[in-house]
Amino acid sequence: MSEIGRNYRPAPGWLFLVAAFSAVTVVALGVLLLPAPWNYAGSLAVAGGTVAFLIPLRHLIFIWGALLPIWSVATLDPIIFDALRFSIAAVVLVRSARLPRNLWTRPAARIAVTLAIVGVLVAVIGYSRPEQTAINTGISMIIGSIVSWIILTRLDNPWTLFNGYLLGTAASAAVLIAAAAGYQTITPLAFAGYSRLSGLSPSATLVTYQMALGVVIALAGMARRKNRLSYALVGLASLLALLLSGGRGGVVALLLVGILAVRWRWVRIGPAILAAAAVAALLAYASSRGLVLNTLLRLNAETGEADPRATLLRGGLAAIQENPWIGVGFEAFRSAYRAVPHFALVTFFVIGGVACGIPIVWAFLVLLRRIMLVDPKPFGAEGQAGHMIIAVLIATIFLEPSGPFVGSAFQTLLLLGLSLTELRRTRDEPAHEAVLLSDAR
Repeated sequence: MSEIGRNYRPAPGWLFLVAAFSAVTVVALGVLLLPAPWNYAGSLAVAGGTVAFLIPLRHLIFIWGALLPIWSVATLDPIIFDALRFSIAAVVLVRSARLPRNLWTRPAARIAVTLAIVGVLVAVIGYSRPEQTAINTGISMIIGSIVSWIILTRLDNPWTLFNGYLLGTAASAAVLIAAAAGYQTITPLAFAGYSRLSGLSPSATLVTYQMALGVVIALAGMARRKNRLSYALVGLASLLALLLSGGRGGVVALLLVGILAVRWRWVRIGPAILAAAAVAALLAYASSRGLVLNTLLRLNAETGEADPRATLLRGGLAAIQENPWIGVGFEAFRSAYRAVPHFALVTFFVIGGVACGIPIVWAFLVLLRRIMLVDPKPFGAEGQAGHMIIAVLIATIFLEPSGPFVGSAFQTLLLLGLSLTELRRTRDEPAHEAVLLSDAR
């Protein structure tokens, strides 16, 4: 197997010194000035970064991908995992310059710059009000754009990142399934008439989208005709975890993927029958083990009831009419409705008015146009994966306050999905070997 690290050019020495000095300074200030868990997160970031210098770069990106769906373990604060992800990205930046052939494309750059600018506006508006939620949202958008640039400019085989993500998804799915089976796990349980299972995520809401991403990446992996059994097992485990989680968003996301499959004629009778049989066997197994499909239970239980999301949407539209130019702000809306709109295209207008909302609407239209008008077939399994990932993340735009526009995990996958139908390899330009799921064992 070729070593992708051989193709990396080392970064200049001054960049290493600046990064090292900045890291030590930030951690020192954090330990002295900030309360827990920020000081612990800083220390862990330095420790993780130090170890990361000893790992080959392609394996480092694989590990970074595996951390994307892991946000919470037992009582550990999610800030700790954010610190680990950011420190590994910093090490990748320090250890290498941009690859001459990478997955950072103009469409990805345009979206990333747009999100970073919106992040600055949101943070400034939040500071002027002041609103800590808006400040945190803006900073997360800026950091997400930077981290996405770091990873994608140093990645020329998307399956290194995808396989890492599937490893993290499989770990989270295993914990979730064990919790559903009644075993004591390392994550807490919640009950609201049905179980809310989170796996290694902070909530059932987030884990359901992570599991949907695991399903679609596994499907694209099977289309490569390599390691099909591994991809199939991870895909089935992700689907079962999604149905057990109690989060409905993943179901909607997979329905959008199904519409996309019909649009591009991915559905074939033979494989569709086999897939249906596999899902039926999976559900039969879950029933025989006494597992409760909380997601389906929740869908049935809330049929015909007034959806609070509709109330929040109407409230968001009213808030836009009230103050369309700079928005009413997070706190004013939350004080009136006890929550924020679960529709990203409305949320950003509420936060910062037209200056923040219009760029987000533009980004959404770019994504929608990409998956509906750009044929993924010439780009192989990678193009198919990119379209399906974008479809899952579009579901978060309609169902979640910030959609895929906040945070390094979703932003990186979003930009990668865009790039995969922008670049194609020639026959005489073989891809570097990806880190495989089997390499992690």
